[in-house]
Amino acid sequence: IRGGKGDKDRITILSRDLIPDLRKHLETVQNSTDVPASLPNALERKYPNAGIEWNWQYLFPASRPSINPDTGQCRRHHLHPSIVQREMRNAVRQSGVSKHATVHTLRHSFATHLLMVGVDLLAARIL
Repeated sequence: IRGGKGDKDRITILSRDLIPDLRKHLETVQNSTDVPASLPNALERKYPNAGIEWNWQYLFPASRPSINPDTGQCRRHHLHPSIVQREMRNAVRQSGVSKHATVHTLRHSFATHLLMVGVDLLAARIL
């Protein structure tokens, strides 16, 4: 995870069960890289072609590119957090869960489940 809370990069674990679906998703993303990705800071000036290179594409891109009002350039951005939050709300509602749950709740649940099976979160450095 690049530039997370506190602008820190983080590493997490991924279930093997998700790998086939993630690969399929990545194929879809790779086939839709017709618009360059927006790049952080001054990287676009330093590496003018980086926005079209696969390693700079977003894992979860927005469904539509947008125009940067400062430059007038059309760029692809990451999925906006409000979209993820809305989907989480819908999933909670459809599941029938009566407790309040947000995307951040998943992080706490993940940590709780790891603690329950004896993982030392500080040693694992995954949270």
